[in-house]
Amino acid sequence: MTNPILLVCLTFCASFGFAIGFGVEKRLLPVAGAVGALTRVCFLAAQALTDNRFVYTLPAALFAAFLAELMARRFRTPATMFLYPAVVPLIPGDLLYNLAVCMLTSAWKDGSVYGTQMVQSLAAIAVGFAISPTLFRIRNGMIRNRARLAKAAARIHPESHPED
Repeated sequence: MTNPILLVCLTFCASFGFAIGFGVEKRLLPVAGAVGALTRVCFLAAQALTDNRFVYTLPAALFAAFLAELMARRFRTPATMFLYPAVVPLIPGDLLYNLAVCMLTSAWKDGSVYGTQMVQSLAAIAVGFAISPTLFRIRNGMIRNRARLAKAAARIHPESHPED
């Protein structure tokens, strides 16, 4: 078993490096690395709870996308500046490698297991990256609507909403 603290530190470095490759601004590089490292922490925590790749990749993908959206709003930059480096710890490179080895050695039965797990991981990443921004936008819409309703109520009943 790999040391989880070492794994998180290496993930920070990998995400930081990918952020450089994706052209993230210098001031945002440490944040992009931290988003990747925190995604790895979420991934490891979920992995400790279950053996199903889809089940432990999905919460990590949701977390990565949600954190990328938060950082995008905080730093007023596109969410992709944080999302691309955050996906690094989720990519099932081990499965792709094992699948390729099985295909080259004609171990079709083992290859089908690796292929299935890889598809599960990629599907969980796609679902997580689709759901999280949608929920974030719904939440923001609800907050905006609440503010509009409060303003409308203040105009209708000014005595119940005194102006400061």
